[in-house]
Amino acid sequence: MAEELEKVHLFYDDINKIRIIDNSVIKDTEDIKEASKDYELKVNDFSKIINSLLDTMKELGDNVEKQKMAAIGRDQLQNNDP
Repeated sequence: MAEELEKVHLFYDDINKIRIIDNSVIKDTEDIKEASKDYELKVNDFSKIINSLLDTMKELGDNVEKQKMAAIGRDQLQNNDP
């Protein structure tokens, strides 16, 4: 009987319910789903790290710009002194 059902693409699962999809396909689909979740978590972690790095770089850039402007101001004050 199982062979006849398989000919029309029906399968029995572990608890003897009739399924449209073979158990191996269901297992592969679940494995892909888990792998996708793991990948998504890794991508989200990577994104957080990159955003933190970009924020730090912006802060450092702003600090460098302030120091540069202060140095230019000091240089101009020295050049204007008689």
